[in-house]
Amino acid sequence: MDIGVITKNDSDFPKCLENEAIYYLGNRSLLKNRLFTITGTKDADREGICNAKDFATELIKNNVTPVTGFAPGIEKAVAECGECICILPGGLFPSCIYPKVHQSLYKEVLEKGGLLLSLETPDTKAAKWTFPKRNKLLARIGEGMLVIQAGEN
Repeated sequence: MDIGVITKNDSDFPKCLENEAIYYLGNRSLLKNRLFTITGTKDADREGICNAKDFATELIKNNVTPVTGFAPGIEKAVAECGECICILPGGLFPSCIYPKVHQSLYKEVLEKGGLLLSLETPDTKAAKWTFPKRNKLLARIGEGMLVIQAGEN
């Protein structure tokens, strides 16, 4: 599977983007579906993990694609559910996957028909400045957003 690029000239380019391009790996056709973002704490408890998986599974059953980040906790639970879109804070080369412990999740998302997206070039390591851009896309790409077990601050 090769990393591709979607530009503003492509019909499936996310209209919410201010960038000129976005990099992808996996099932690009998911971008044509209705999208809904699910995010939440990295320190999720069992109930939060179950809720995240239940919501993501129901969205998929109803032809809505879950969108999430790639963090531990809630986002990892969503990513494990099947045909979802994961937005990464760094590039899409395996050596750039963040967090490193999600190397197997990277493969799992692709094997289950999911899509990995990044605003960064494929060789860009996640850095302090890449997370706000990723988070902005997470907040804007879907028709709505569900936050599960967020902290009080």
